[in-house]
Parts: sequence; structure tokens; C-alpha cells
Amino acid sequence: MTWHDQQPDKGELSARLEKLFDLGALDDVELLVGGFLCQNFTLCIGAQRFFLKQYRHKLSQVVHQVKYAEELFASQGVPVLSPLKDRFNRGAFFFDHNWYSLFPFIDREAVTIQELTDVGRETLAGQLAAMHLIGRRVKKSIQPLLLWDKDRFFLEVAELEMRLEEVGVESPVHALIAKVIAQKKRFVEQNTFTPEAADLPFDTLLHGDFSYQNVFFSPAQDRIDYLFDFEKTCRGPRAFELARALFVDAFDDGWEEGHLKRAAIFLRRYLQTYPIPTEEFVLGVRMYLVHVAHQLWIEGKILLRDGKNYIPILQAHSYRVEHVLDDLESFARALYARALADG
Repeated sequence: MTWHDQQPDKGELSARLEKLFDLGALDDVELLVGGFLCQNFTLCIGAQRFFLKQYRHKLSQVVHQVKYAEELFASQGVPVLSPLKDRFNRGAFFFDHNWYSLFPFIDREAVTIQELTDVGRETLAGQLAAMHLIGRRVKKSIQPLLLWDKDRFFLEVAELEMRLEEVGVESPVHALIAKVIAQKKRFVEQNTFTPEAADLPFDTLLHGDFSYQNVFFSPAQDRIDYLFDFEKTCRGPRAFELARALFVDAFDDGWEEGHLKRAAIFLRRYLQTYPIPTEEFVLGVRMYLVHVAHQLWIEGKILLRDGKNYIPILQAHSYRVEHVLDDLESFARALYARALADG
């Protein structure tokens, strides 16, 4: 049994839920495929279905910040999928060494990158800008965004390279991992841009993982009905999250002219709600792509934990890694100018 096949004991979970929520006995619990950093489940209690979210964080301080972000944005009109409150009026509870939240089950699928329309991208960009306007007013102490570290990169890359030596690179997936790691090493070895040199204020409460995968749209994609997964919420520069969301929502399946058009549409809509200076955007793009080049968690999940469900993420990730050696500043300036010109 691998780490992502394990489920909580049904009887013990039922007893805990009955103690905390007035919902009745648990009839069924099923592991949801697709949770990348933790395990999530669907629950059946009578005729009702629920979504049980497990948090990878073990510390209540971090989980509390996730709940705080959900409640703050929801209170300001953001369509957050909010958790059920237990009898102590909490949005999270502890069970079997993990923190969980219980949500209503939304019986629909998030759109794929191929299904995401230009209208959908505009909807996402407008929502992100609105959230950043809300998040800039937050005074609460929130964990900061953790950025890249060269020493940590080389600590991890040695383990992955040893594993590649053991399994070989005959398979297409392992060959792609080897290629991506080599590209990252080449970049990291010559990179001199440090997080300390990224002179942007950490003054905004960020969603942390804002993208098309974490929303449920209306059929026309002109409205977000539910926004979820605040597990990576943190305090950081809005330019970083803008760049991250733009690349995920525009470049997840390639880097061609059509993808550049998508990115310009996204950026133009964001600027209409919350303008950002050119230099701030350029720095945010550079920060994000340098950060991407130092990340190895996707390769680690596949090589060290046999996480086959991470393979699509690896492919999307590889498109961005191919361009980290480009002139990022010129790219960002050209994209910003295009967003203004297209408008």
C-alpha cells in the first residue's frame, strides 16, 4: 500500500463526525483521486454527500491561517467554498494525526486547460485582482511566502539523480524528468538572483494556489461559483501570485503564440481592476520563474513515491522550465506592452 492509498478507519471517523457535527452515522468513505499533497475523501451520510479535506500541515497555527483566509475573503463577497462549522464553531478539526475540514460536496468537475475559455481567463484575472485588493488590507500575522534556496535544491537533486541511476531513463516519463532536472541544474548553477534581491513588499494575503483547477465556474465561465483550496495561503508580493496564476492559466499546455495571447488577455483584465506598475510585474515574473527552476517536488513525488498522478503536472511544469534560461525581463515587458495594446 502506498501513502496515497490509505484511508481513515470508517468507524472511528464516523464516531468523530457524529460527535462534532449533527449529521448522523457515516455510511461510506471513498478516497478521491487527484489530491497531490494530501488525501481527500467523499463521504456519504444518508442522502447527503460531503467532501473531507485533509491538510498536509500538522500545526494548528498554519491550519488556522487557512481558515482565516477563507473567512476573510468570504466575508468580502469572494465566492469561497466554506467549510461546515462543528459544534465548537470551528472550520477544522483534528483526527488521526491530521487536521481536516468538512465541506459540502459540489457535484461538478473543474474545467481543464483545454476547456478554459478567454472569458474564463478574464473571470479568473478579475477575481484575483479583487482578492489582492482585499488582501492588501490584512494586518494579521500570516506566514510569509517561502521562496527558492540554492542549497536546498542541491540537497534534493542528489537524491533524485541517484534514483534516476537506479531506474534508468528508458521510459518517456523518466527521460522527461532527467531532461527537466538537467535544465534546472544548468539554470541554478548560473543564477545569481536571490530572494533578498527581489525587492517587493510582502504585504498582501495571497490565495497561494489560484488557478482554473481550484474554481467551479458557471457554464458560461463568466462567473466563479466556488473558489477553494486555500492550503497554500501566505503573505507575499501580489506580483508573484499574478505571475504564477498567469503562467498556470495560460501556459499549462504549451508556449506558442496562442498561449501568449491567453496571457495578455489574463493580464489585461487584472490591470483593469488593480493596476500594477510595469517594473513590479517584471520582477514578479522573474521571481516566479526563478522559483520554478528551484522546485523539485513534482519530480520527487514521481521518482521517490511512485506518484503517477503527478505526470500531467510534470508535463505542464516542463513547458515553463524550458524557458527559464530566456531573457525573462524582455519577455515580461513585451507581455505587459501587449496586454495594454490589445486592450
